[in-house]
Amino acid sequence: MTPGKKKLKSRSITRSISKFSIILVGILGGLLKATEITYIEELKIANHLRTTNPQQFLEQIDYVAGLQLPDEENEALRNYLLGYAAALKGNSEQAIGYYHKVIASRAHNPLVIRTKLALANLQVLNKDYAAALELIKNVLASANDQEDSLRNHIYQVAAIVYNEVGQYELAEQTLSHLTQIDDTVAGLKDKCLLAAVKAQTWYELSKIDAQEADFLEYSYQNCSEKEPVYALSAKFYWLADMIRSGEYKEASEEINSQLKVVEELGYSYLTTGYYTLNALSLSALGDRSAAQLYANKAIETAEKNNRDTVTTWLLEAYYLNSQLLKERGQLDQALEFLEEYLVKINRYKNDQSSKQLAYQLVEHETESKQQKIEQLNQQNLLLKLEQDLAKKEAVNNRLVLALALVLLGTLAFWTYRIKRNQIRLRKQSQTDQLTGLSSRHHFYETAKAILQRSEQEKQDVGFILFDMDYFKSINDKYGHLVGDWVLQKTAEVVKTSCRQNDLAGRLGGEEFAIFLPACNLKKAQQLAEICRKAISQVDTTETGYRFDISASFGVTSTQLSGYDLMELIADADKAMYSAKSKGRNQIVVVDSFVKEFEQLIS
Repeated sequence: MTPGKKKLKSRSITRSISKFSIILVGILGGLLKATEITYIEELKIANHLRTTNPQQFLEQIDYVAGLQLPDEENEALRNYLLGYAAALKGNSEQAIGYYHKVIASRAHNPLVIRTKLALANLQVLNKDYAAALELIKNVLASANDQEDSLRNHIYQVAAIVYNEVGQYELAEQTLSHLTQIDDTVAGLKDKCLLAAVKAQTWYELSKIDAQEADFLEYSYQNCSEKEPVYALSAKFYWLADMIRSGEYKEASEEINSQLKVVEELGYSYLTTGYYTLNALSLSALGDRSAAQLYANKAIETAEKNNRDTVTTWLLEAYYLNSQLLKERGQLDQALEFLEEYLVKINRYKNDQSSKQLAYQLVEHETESKQQKIEQLNQQNLLLKLEQDLAKKEAVNNRLVLALALVLLGTLAFWTYRIKRNQIRLRKQSQTDQLTGLSSRHHFYETAKAILQRSEQEKQDVGFILFDMDYFKSINDKYGHLVGDWVLQKTAEVVKTSCRQNDLAGRLGGEEFAIFLPACNLKKAQQLAEICRKAISQVDTTETGYRFDISASFGVTSTQLSGYDLMELIADADKAMYSAKSKGRNQIVVVDSFVKEFEQLIS
């Protein structure tokens, strides 16, 4: 198995497959073929056509656009349908305009809420993550006041948006609020949508076990005929989990049985994903020619329909193609695909950082607003008390004085509390909550600043990237609490081993990095060995189990990789996966000769 494939199993496959969910969520209005059709029936008709026959929906929407409507409610419904049609055609700006018209109208609250949910999902696709999260926060605040079917729909869409921005634990928590999904509160479409959302959430959290697999199989059987997009979306994550578990033959057979239906549906994200899964399984089974064929199909489909979007599956296809070409001796073509892979993975990582930053900003702004509202409420209450007491000043001057002191004390308390919360939120955004190391975003920003200063001062900087070996097996065998304990112990080793001015961070999952200012390659290698040995000597009996812990390390420095952070990470990443391919629990240093050769040919 190539290092790239292992990487996308341990990182890319387990991260967000954010653009793959496909769903511009919201139960739509129907096709207004006759004025006697109620808008609920129109919504059901259009919603059914959206996922079963989108082409027919687009044909019918021209009829809807020309209707003479009698009231504002029906006008809002038409704008809702036109907004969805515009989004389906790829005209995001026009779709957003229609959705804002609905939100600004005096339409019934359920339609406005559904429009906000559709707009939030569209903003995610446009990478306006902060705006999408703000809308979701707004709608969730009123969820408990809605009837069961709409409330369930709100939680489903919120989970979709949280999945899209990489907040999978939050998506799982949101789904836990759903009431019992039965025929009294949800039709087939809602049930199938829920299956797709749960499949992605479980997959990203590595929770597709036997019970979950049975649920997904049952949902697929029920949904495949009338809701094929949702059915195939749910099945996709199940198949991806099979490949991640090494069940290549079974996955390949299932994929090939579904490819014709996937291609006929015409959803590029879905088609790209299935092509890539097929390429991965075929490559693992030794059919290199067929694997390259489907990797090329995945790339062509993605580049043709979503050129500005980088998904983990597109990255996987590019990397697999480069490796297959390399095996066949077509080095020039292999290099072209590898170079394009590196460009796209940088874009992908930047997008992930933007999602995390947007989430942190929205959380911070939400809490700040709540605190300000509380502070204003307290101030208003105290001002009213002051006014009442002023009327009775002649009778009770001492009471007025006491309340004035209470006012000052309360204001001081809330000022202190706001300041303390601001400090806490800043620290949370900079620190990984589980390990206490730097968060990914903080690590990147700090490292860039150190690199800029070091380049000006002509100081060498060392860089270590390492990944825990067989971490998924530890989680599966002993549970996630034990897995968290392993990550915390690893972080303690890193903190103990590093110098005071070194920067250590958790980049995601079981991957860690150490940034070493004023440190050459040899010293960085020595520190990596200290960490490797200390990790392998961790006593696990505290967990109640006895098992081995190890990590694979990649080491480089600015002398080899330059002062660009992404280049340092890319080089160390290759070295780290080389260490894994050589048997794990070891250190691989970037080869200066290979690096010089790469620079020459680039």
